[in-house]
Amino acid sequence: MTMKPHCMLRSRSLTVLLGALVGILACPALAHADAGVPMLALMAVPMWASLLVIIPLEAFVATRRLGTRWGKGLKVAAVANLVSTVVGVPLTWLVLAAGEMGAQYGGTLFAPSAGPQHPLSPLAGIAVGAVNMIVMAPWLEPYEGSFYWTIPTAALILCVPFFFASVWIEYLIARLMMGRERAPQARDWAWKANIASYGLLVVVPLVLLASGLVQHARTAADDEHRSVDEVSSERLWQQAIAREEERQAAAAHPRNIPTVGGDHRPQAMNRADSLWRAGDDEHRAGDDARAERDWVASLAEYDRLDSVRAQPGWRLVRSAMSPSEAAYSLANLYYTHARYAEARPLFERLVRRRDALLDRGVEDRFPAYPLNLGVAYEKTGDTLR
Repeated sequence: MTMKPHCMLRSRSLTVLLGALVGILACPALAHADAGVPMLALMAVPMWASLLVIIPLEAFVATRRLGTRWGKGLKVAAVANLVSTVVGVPLTWLVLAAGEMGAQYGGTLFAPSAGPQHPLSPLAGIAVGAVNMIVMAPWLEPYEGSFYWTIPTAALILCVPFFFASVWIEYLIARLMMGRERAPQARDWAWKANIASYGLLVVVPLVLLASGLVQHARTAADDEHRSVDEVSSERLWQQAIAREEERQAAAAHPRNIPTVGGDHRPQAMNRADSLWRAGDDEHRAGDDARAERDWVASLAEYDRLDSVRAQPGWRLVRSAMSPSEAAYSLANLYYTHARYAEARPLFERLVRRRDALLDRGVEDRFPAYPLNLGVAYEKTGDTLR
């Protein structure tokens, strides 16, 4: 018997789609972390493991909605879920991933100038962020600092198209196995069975999302993970104490050069951090000219990173320090060398930052730089301040 042309075309199309899917998942280059996270690769093992629960559950629904015995219902549920998991879900993901890539390519063509020079309003930023999350759910961008919430959120988003694909495929399988005359019952079973099964499946990403948010909230308070803006005052206070101790030690032993081998300064995480550490090392060694050069460059780099972070959709760049710490280092250097006119705007910047923290209910425990600002005002002739 010869195969009809349209059947051959459908078979070849299915083969091409499956081959493309296997090629994408098997390509080592695309598996690299910098290429992002294909969600199908993360969801495949949990989905296969869930069949141990899903098949008996949908078989039970089949005994109610299809009026079959347990053995027949188990067979229908097993075949339908296997076809859905092997063919339906991967092909659905492939279509969504192709749509994501097409949307990204279209964005580069029609919005090439989008970026920090075109800031969005807060509401528009939220809307754009939500749309980006939905569009990039099949293949997440490599924003490793946000994987704790983007991975479970993407899994929840993908459950929606996977649900409808499973309903359609399982309906077709049930109608094929039960007969066309049972099509209404097969459709009813497909809907009810998948509502029950996906109701259980979404529990896993919901739990992961909740636990990730809780864990992030807990670790946000330590030095390694917390926001540098929230803790800059505390770190500045500790830094001021440490520097005062070093100044006193250097005054007692003028020929000794302070060592940095056993310090507890945070490790550099980007170029701005590295510039600050280089300046700090030079300041400790007594070379304040080079320290000034590196701290000026460090502060400019921190300000540039802050402007990037303020834009929605931009990759998160972590920092071990904050702009306030860099500003304080440079202001204190100017102050020490009686360069009050240059120290004054930096101390004013720190005061504005302190006021912003107090307005948000964050306690400011660093009292030194307001006093230094008063001296700077006096030395520059601004007695009205």
